[in-house]
Amino acid sequence: MIIRDKTIESKLEQKTKEIRQELPKTPSINKIEDTTKLSESINVTTPTLFEDYKGKIKQIMIFLSEDYIPYSLVKKMYKDYEIMFSKMKGTKFTFIIGPKDDKVKVDLENLAKKYNADVDIIKSPIDIDVWARDYFITMKNNDNTYTLFVGKRYHGLEWDPERDKRGEIIAKLIQEKYPDIKVVVNKKMGIEGGDVVSNIQNAFVGYEAIKTTAKLLTNPSTLSSELAINQAIEYMSKIMNKKVIPYGQDNPETPAIEEPPTFHIDMGIMPIDDKTILVGDINLAIKIIENLSPEEKEKLEKELDENSKPFGTTNILKKLIEHNKTLTNIQNSFDDVANNLKKIGYNVVRVPYLEGIPPNLPYITYTNGLLETYYNEKNELVKRVFLPSFANQLDKYVEEIYKQQGFEVIKLPLAHLTTLAGGIRCNTQVLKRD
Repeated sequence: MIIRDKTIESKLEQKTKEIRQELPKTPSINKIEDTTKLSESINVTTPTLFEDYKGKIKQIMIFLSEDYIPYSLVKKMYKDYEIMFSKMKGTKFTFIIGPKDDKVKVDLENLAKKYNADVDIIKSPIDIDVWARDYFITMKNNDNTYTLFVGKRYHGLEWDPERDKRGEIIAKLIQEKYPDIKVVVNKKMGIEGGDVVSNIQNAFVGYEAIKTTAKLLTNPSTLSSELAINQAIEYMSKIMNKKVIPYGQDNPETPAIEEPPTFHIDMGIMPIDDKTILVGDINLAIKIIENLSPEEKEKLEKELDENSKPFGTTNILKKLIEHNKTLTNIQNSFDDVANNLKKIGYNVVRVPYLEGIPPNLPYITYTNGLLETYYNEKNELVKRVFLPSFANQLDKYVEEIYKQQGFEVIKLPLAHLTTLAGGIRCNTQVLKRD
């Protein structure tokens, strides 16, 4: 997962501006129907991308390694898994750990026994990180099997072949362990799982993924054509079996240059049913905080400092507010995403968002969660979300939004993980859904 720091950010901004100077006006989010037909077919059993909210999670993959994060942080992650073990009965948990993670293996075995959880632990032959989401997208096939799709990873200033290789190796391990999960490796599509969210009819895809796919599908010299962008959208739509809607595409109807407001789409947007999408809002987060009483604000400050303790940062709230008040370009891009989604018929609900600065300041995101909507054995409707928890005053605001949409909110103490620019969705990959 790419982490935003000032050096990378400035280089990416400059690169983006250079590319946009070369590009003609590309189609805005509500003008993508006129796409180029592809002659190439997708040679797999027809798979369809999972909806992010629909069905019970039957199996979930989690990456965990103390080679990537300190053991003190690994132990904090156990609190999240304990909550998931206790709440997600009937779900299989497949943990991928690093080759030297013997201590982590013993810990997980003990936790599984304590909660009577269905846990498989697979040792990777190579070092891993904690971002299971970003190596794959997962789909259900029309024969009730599943597909683990490995594309070309792209975030960062240069290609990283080690990340691509890691995804293929882990996918092979999963296929060997679970024969009903097929693996497709396709280097013509630039994709990272955090840059895709989905509802029943659409796949929402980060614009960086679309531009990368355009480059992979065509001669790089033709990347500046609108045709290449449309071809990439059509190609990705065919693979996912859903119409692709770009996220963070520059809107030619506005004077500002829009871009993806978050480095991965799931940090700032999430469909929660067929018609409703949550979109992040920096101004809303700041307004909520500034409307607190001095006593409430002091309590919020203490909670944020305590929850992000692994890296010893203090005065987090003040630093977050100061940093985010400068991010007018990100707020503008969020607003453009929200407006374009409304234009194509979606009910958009804004939720607080504050961008962090890894590894010291957490990302306040309430879209990076795990959702389930299904009927249980008593034929009762279950709607629930496993959601990051940061501090009570902010959490309560978002909890009420989810409750109004019919969801039970199960809070996970994840501020510590978001200091590394990811949440529980980033840490996990849903392999099977009912």
